[in-house]
Amino acid sequence: MEILSAVLLTVFAVIGIVFTVRELSMWLFSGRKKRSVLLISDLGDENGAEQELRAAITRARWGGGRAVCVADELDERTKNALRKICREEGAGELISKEELMRLIADDGTII
Repeated sequence: MEILSAVLLTVFAVIGIVFTVRELSMWLFSGRKKRSVLLISDLGDENGAEQELRAAITRARWGGGRAVCVADELDERTKNALRKICREEGAGELISKEELMRLIADDGTII
């Protein structure tokens, strides 16, 4: 039992160190002045959409910006799951094609 406890403690310690180093490096190397937008127009099918969105948000966070995903062709259940992911991560947004066209037409920027 002590060996199992030691192994679990070691695994959780390594995971904690990895996430701490990741967050620290994102904080240190993110450009505060530049803002970028990663526009994703196709998230794939319903099965891979959540994984694609999480990957896009992670890439956008490393670039110092946010991910904007156009998801008109997905069903409502998948859209609700993606909206939940966007709220949890805080760096993503799910919009329709009409909203994207309106944002671009207003002033030419998405930010």
